[in-house]
Amino acid sequence: MRLLAPRLENENHTKDIDFTPSGIGLRREAGYEATIQALKQAPWQGEFDPIEGVILHESMPDLAIAAE
Repeated sequence: MRLLAPRLENENHTKDIDFTPSGIGLRREAGYEATIQALKQAPWQGEFDPIEGVILHESMPDLAIAAE
């Protein structure tokens, strides 16, 4: 299962990394919520072609944030 760090509010590709205690806490919470969502989606449960071998499962991103 591949987990990508979710984008935080008011964050884009030009933002510096925030290592303040509050910044780390916000990032941790966002990652925790993304992990819980991925586990609820359970993309590994389904019908898969056995010829595929290794399958990389990805969770669906939060489309509201991704659309910004």
